Amino acid sequence: MSRYDRDVLGCLRRPSSASLERLFLLLQRETQGASFFRSLRDYLQQLRPSNGQMHLALVDLVLKLIFLMFVQRKGWLNFDPFYLETHMARCRVRSLSIVQAFLKPLFARLEGVRVAEAFSLGCLPRLGGGLFRFHPEALPAIPNDWCTALMDMLATQYSFSLFEARAERRIAGISPEVLGAVFENLLVERDRKAQGTFYTPGHLAEKQVEAGFAAWLAMRPEMSDPGSRLEVLKAVRVLDPSCGSGTYLVAAFQVLLRHRLDLAPQDQRYNGKLYALKRDIVTRNLYGIDINPMAVRLTEVRLWLNMIQDLEVSEPSAAPVLPNLQHHLRPGDFLNAHLPVAPEVLKKWPKYGQLARLRASFPASDGLQRTARLRHIHRLEQELAGFLVGCRHRDARRRMRTRLDQKSLPGLEPGARRRVPKPVPEPEKSLHVVFSDAMLAGGFDLIFGNPPWVAAGKLQTPDKQAMVARLPCPPGLSLEGQTDASLYFAAACLGLLGPRGHLGFLLPSKMLQAKYGAGLRAYLQDRCRIEYLFDYGLDQGVVFRADTFPLALGVSRCGAEAGHRIAVELHEKASTRSFSLPQRELGDRFGMWHLEPEAREGFCRRSHWPTLGELGFRARRGIVTGAKRLFTFERPPAMVPRDRLRPLLRGRDIQTDRVAPGAWIYWPFEAEILGRDMSETERRWLKGISKARIEGRRVGLPYGARSLGGWLLVWKYLASRWTPALIRGGSWIPDQTAYYVQIKRFEPAYRLFLYACSVTADQDLRAMAERGKDRCFFFYAHTCDRLPIPPDWDTRPLSIPEPRDLWCAAQGVDQWPLT
Repeated sequence: MSRYDRDVLGCLRRPSSASLERLFLLLQRETQGASFFRSLRDYLQQLRPSNGQMHLALVDLVLKLIFLMFVQRKGWLNFDPFYLETHMARCRVRSLSIVQAFLKPLFARLEGVRVAEAFSLGCLPRLGGGLFRFHPEALPAIPNDWCTALMDMLATQYSFSLFEARAERRIAGISPEVLGAVFENLLVERDRKAQGTFYTPGHLAEKQVEAGFAAWLAMRPEMSDPGSRLEVLKAVRVLDPSCGSGTYLVAAFQVLLRHRLDLAPQDQRYNGKLYALKRDIVTRNLYGIDINPMAVRLTEVRLWLNMIQDLEVSEPSAAPVLPNLQHHLRPGDFLNAHLPVAPEVLKKWPKYGQLARLRASFPASDGLQRTARLRHIHRLEQELAGFLVGCRHRDARRRMRTRLDQKSLPGLEPGARRRVPKPVPEPEKSLHVVFSDAMLAGGFDLIFGNPPWVAAGKLQTPDKQAMVARLPCPPGLSLEGQTDASLYFAAACLGLLGPRGHLGFLLPSKMLQAKYGAGLRAYLQDRCRIEYLFDYGLDQGVVFRADTFPLALGVSRCGAEAGHRIAVELHEKASTRSFSLPQRELGDRFGMWHLEPEAREGFCRRSHWPTLGELGFRARRGIVTGAKRLFTFERPPAMVPRDRLRPLLRGRDIQTDRVAPGAWIYWPFEAEILGRDMSETERRWLKGISKARIEGRRVGLPYGARSLGGWLLVWKYLASRWTPALIRGGSWIPDQTAYYVQIKRFEPAYRLFLYACSVTADQDLRAMAERGKDRCFFFYAHTCDRLPIPPDWDTRPLSIPEPRDLWCAAQGVDQWPLT
């Protein structure tokens, strides 16, 4: 019994207010998971791996040992519940290396391979599956004390459960879900941040998968017949294109198992026959890919644990061999793994039958047989990839010959004929190759996942243009601008879906309003059936312990009927609102989606109003220096003359009741300054800055002069409310954290300022703006350009005061006259 189990029992035996509080703390999975993660991280850091590969090898070893803790709990290791601790102690007594004398032969036995044993390992199962392939040369030197201390920590401090948590069932201790979350966090932190990955809570994935299967089944009238229903469920294909630790695939496994058990006879719901049913689901219905090989391994482990959780055997050697899942769970870069081809082209390859037979027999293979078959599968897949690339090149050459023969077409004049388009590089191995059986069947039936959230500027791909060109986006869907990587995933997966297929993704909620998401929103609203929108982004930290704002999106690839309504949920920390809205009313005239009922009603009432941009008042970002630390100053520096400095108005300087510049900017652009020679001190300072060029009396900077005359309606770009101010142009320079609208005359400037301070303007902008942390919003230029302005804004009776240099937002509140 672990210390955790003893603590729980102690609290139950001695009930009191303090013990009950301690019991609730013990039963919190978050507390257990955080403690488990810290303990494993500390043990890994003790060995100080010298590089990332060595760190991953250590993580893989720890994962093997924890998997064996689950197996040991079932008595499958020589009937001994303390098998690992006993044999490690035996190695220490004999002064044998635990890694070489015990773990190496143990893992070989579990894989079905016999090697020399320093002592008898007893009766063991042949688990296979590929988990226990072991390469000790990839590890750092591991002392025996480290191994025994790790096992003592695992055995005495934590309780392990084979069962996954569900909405109606909480699991105390370390479950496979907690194990997945912990090991995702043990991956190299900088890699996880670069890849934009966050662990998805199991209850959220389960809810999405349940809703997705319900929508998918509802569109199939043939499912009313039990026989037809069973055949459809046997052939269903579920993909997670960024499987992580397998949260969505485990949820899909559980939902499929429940549906299959509903159709199974009573005598097939227990032990061996239940295991066979689980094996059939895992090997036939589930597909996954992830850029991190260790994440794929975590998915395999969680699926294996779900398979054996309620299996009982008479002796360890009777335990079934776990299926190898490498044919359906693949490491790879999803965005760079596409070579779209028609199914008819796949059928033309003469060796496809041989590849299909090898894939069918692969899950049951073990040991050397598995290695040989896997090598053969990879070789055939390489041949298939070459065949498909050759077909594409032949088609491209044929199309080019046709174009060149049509000399009269515009753009094919003699001088233009030689401009042959640059060929798009082909991926080494595409999804249409490795998952060709699904492509031949018409695509995937359901695709679930939480794709990486990576901004376009941080997308780590050598050729983004080629990557986008290869994505199998459906006709009519285009993505433009600085698109987040998660939207590329969504667009590609829509193309991989079969007819009436379902896509359930967890996306950043800014796709509701972001400019780069307009193409995807238009396609989904016009050509798909949107099943649900669950917004978890009203408060940060509702789903992830990070500044993220998730949106659960579920769509079916088929047109929506006229009266179709979308299920909507708005989740906050303290409450949840549920309602439905018509799909045809989801978007406004700019293509943005609004889920808040109040915001939608307001936009409907003001849909005929002109916008700020349509009136000719274009919002602009303040000066971007490109080298803020070099050209802006908290105090005027001694090496720059005062007449070459201007007050700098930053976003933080714009408050509701106070506006005052808090810094200075180097500004040598005034007409009276350009004709003067610069001082020697200033010249030496500029020569020390690589981004500055001195050309006689002029200086070249990464930013330039800008006309700021008239009046400026200025605001900070990130705030909980829109806080505009009106300043006289020409004296202060707004920086990159402030945006402004330039207006020539005072009267229209003052009228727009008063409306900008109104409650209606603030509500409209917050409904359109992207969300930031702490309930703040990003008031970008393209957002404020879309602010509806009353049609009579310039004629409504209003008292215009005498001009002055500054009006704060507090001076304009409630001043706009209501009609």
